[in-house]
Amino acid sequence: MMVLLFLLSQYETLSLAELLEIQVVTAMKKPLELKEVPVPISVITHDMMEGYRSVAEVLEDEAGIYVNRDLVFEDVGLRGIVSGMRGYSRGWKILINGMPVSYRVSSIKSLGDEFIPLDAVERIEIVKGPSSALYGANAFLGVINIITRKESAFRVSGNMKGWEENVVLWKEGFLFVERGGYRDRSGLSVPSESPASEFFEGESENDTRSPLFLYYRFEKEGFFFDHLYQRTETHGEFTDWGKLTHENIISFENSHMRIGVDKEWKMMRFTTSLMYSYGSPTDEEHLYTGEDYYVVKDVAYQGMDFSGEVKLTGEKGEFLAGYDLSVDRHSLPNVYHVDSLGNWEIERRYPPVPQGDTLFINHGVYAQGLLRLTDKFLLGGGVREDIQNIYGNFLSYRAGISFTPGNFYIKLFTGTSFKAPPPDLLFGRPIREYGGVLPNPSLKPEKASEAEITAGGAFGSVSSFLSLYYLMVNDKVELVPSGEAYRPRNIASLSGYGVEFGIKGRFSFVRPYMNVSWTRMEDEDGNRTAVYPEFMVKGGLQFVFSPLKGYIRGRYVGERRASLTNMREYGEYTLSPYPVLDAGIGIDMGRCSIEIDVKNILDEGYTYPGYGGIDVPSLPREFHASLIFKP
Repeated sequence: MMVLLFLLSQYETLSLAELLEIQVVTAMKKPLELKEVPVPISVITHDMMEGYRSVAEVLEDEAGIYVNRDLVFEDVGLRGIVSGMRGYSRGWKILINGMPVSYRVSSIKSLGDEFIPLDAVERIEIVKGPSSALYGANAFLGVINIITRKESAFRVSGNMKGWEENVVLWKEGFLFVERGGYRDRSGLSVPSESPASEFFEGESENDTRSPLFLYYRFEKEGFFFDHLYQRTETHGEFTDWGKLTHENIISFENSHMRIGVDKEWKMMRFTTSLMYSYGSPTDEEHLYTGEDYYVVKDVAYQGMDFSGEVKLTGEKGEFLAGYDLSVDRHSLPNVYHVDSLGNWEIERRYPPVPQGDTLFINHGVYAQGLLRLTDKFLLGGGVREDIQNIYGNFLSYRAGISFTPGNFYIKLFTGTSFKAPPPDLLFGRPIREYGGVLPNPSLKPEKASEAEITAGGAFGSVSSFLSLYYLMVNDKVELVPSGEAYRPRNIASLSGYGVEFGIKGRFSFVRPYMNVSWTRMEDEDGNRTAVYPEFMVKGGLQFVFSPLKGYIRGRYVGERRASLTNMREYGEYTLSPYPVLDAGIGIDMGRCSIEIDVKNILDEGYTYPGYGGIDVPSLPREFHASLIFKP
């Protein structure tokens, strides 16, 4: 303690500009200082990402965010709301330099090691709360925008159970990013506190994953072109459809290619883009049913997106108007049985057979205004109408005001959003008769509304914030029993409130931080929501004593109710709270660095809420070594 106090006395004081005047673009599609944006937003800069291995891990330390895992993908939840069984973060709008990224068959977002490496990330801008008024369908929980770096880097890392390599090449106007790797999670068993542990006594076998990510971008004189490719290949030993069968492989790919122009002329700015998307399972996918055959899901999509915006800027503010069009052709899924001889036979239990193609068409018209009432008051708001050929129309809005007296700010915000049902819930086919998910073409969009007040400020080299919010969700989709299978239905209405608090410092040698959140979301019967913890504390610090650098951080995650599907099978039960502690140290030798990380130092065996009758174990303590070269 005495050493720490001595170090604190030696720190330099950073200016307020370095804490609150960071320029952000995602909230209003206009560069604004972080403190004055009239929308709930937080920013994670590259120098705050020390020791993290993925975007999902970075998000996990943010106030109000909980990441649930089934060792296939991460489901990033916010303020008491998760996407649920096979949801995988589909309530978020995920962008890379403003380009939407998702697997449109199910609208899932892959944010782990199959997503962009952090060596290529300059900052992550997180808009918390309803954002459909500007970003349309699926900006339900909020928006996460990845802004890329302008610096090259090469990284190789690994341990006894896997490896990873990242390549980031940047030259004026051109960026290329590649990420690949391999990981083995074999040897894990169903956690003892899960009721399913008495029925699944074995361990995971051949539980590997080998993702691939590619991204490149070219920009010059207002013209830009970017292309992204994601492929995942992983076993699903602890999924609702896997359950230690040792033979399931889920593998799919999605690709997005965009071309656009962003030009200024006098007081006007024009932005337009055209994007083509494609996605489908790969030939490596292998879904085992427990019978003498496995199944193949024949499904794919092609999508075209057009967007156009015009901005008018004046002395007192800005007006933005835009239109976007999305046209997706989905080849609706057909399921085939493949026997040991390689013969294919279509599954005919759920007519029509075979299913054909279906068009999903969405028109969006929106407008947004910013008005600077005084040098301390900024008012912003917008409205949007979405017209969709499958689920109808939806009107969304948001409005906010910020007050920035000196080194402090106060923000008031309200808004609405919706989440469109993805094709796999509307028209999907179960991979097996028992425990599969049946389609429901009558699903309605999920809707959310929120009101929030946030206050914060900076005291020299320390900043803090406090947020209070009230959130309502209507027509929440849940999977409910339908015979021996599940069917998605709009059955739940949720409402609740919460508080988030954060504090961080930026000193000469150390950057400490702490985030605390408490939320209370309940359904119509007064039951708190499943899966999501009410209470979380996250904190740690980074230090730099050149050439040494390092970090130590931890989080405490409170008790969580089991998923609804599991409680229907085993009755009401909860999963224990747990602490996690990570640390790392590195040596910076100029163009070359060496880093050693230890994840889950305490080797805490905690449990993630699972689905379909099974809960998910955490990974044991892991050591990682990395070599980074920056030319």
